Amino acid sequence: MSKESALSRLGYCGAFTLWAALVLVASVGNRATATNNVLLICIDDLRPELNCFGRDYIVSPHIDDLAQQGVLFKRHYVQAPTCGASRYALLTGNYGGASNGAIFERAKRIAAGQ
Repeated sequence: MSKESALSRLGYCGAFTLWAALVLVASVGNRATATNNVLLICIDDLRPELNCFGRDYIVSPHIDDLAQQGVLFKRHYVQAPTCGASRYALLTGNYGGASNGAIFERAKRIAAGQ
C-alpha cells in the first residue's frame, strides 16, 4: 500500500468520524432535557378525605390540582402500623420495625433530660 493511499484512507476515516460526531452532537443538542419532578406529601391520619379522592366536605383546591396533573395513588401500603416507623421505612428504604432505633434512642435521651 502506498503512502498516499494510506493517507487518503486516513482522511476518509477522519472525515467520516468527524461527520458522525457532528450528527451525534446535533441530534443530542436538539433534545430538550426533561426532568421529572417528584412531590411527596406525608400527612398523618389524613386518609382519602380530600376532594381528589371523591369527598366533597374538605376544600383543597391546590392539592386537587396537583392530583389532577400528576399521579394519584389510590392504594397505599405501609411497612409498619405506626406513623414514625412507616415514614422511616418510606424515606430510608429500611424496615422501620427493625431498624428504627434512632427514634427510640432519642426518645430515651429526651426522657432522661439529656
